[in-house]
Amino acid sequence: MYLRAMKKKKQVLEVLKCQLYALQSEKQFLLEEKEDLQLQINSQKDPAWIELTLMKGLGLVPEGQLKVYFTKDE
Repeated sequence: MYLRAMKKKKQVLEVLKCQLYALQSEKQFLLEEKEDLQLQINSQKDPAWIELTLMKGLGLVPEGQLKVYFTKDE
């Protein structure tokens, strides 16, 4: 009886350890994502950030600059 209870207790402990590890990993990922989003929110007032976002997201270029496209020759 005692050995069976100890075996079951160890199994439950292993399952809980796995769950804890998974939750800690998820928490770390979400904290990093939160920090990244917070930096994006804080930098929205920065004109350089706005320009960079327009260049990356929409493909715009500042006035006076030339946009260059590269194509593969088949």
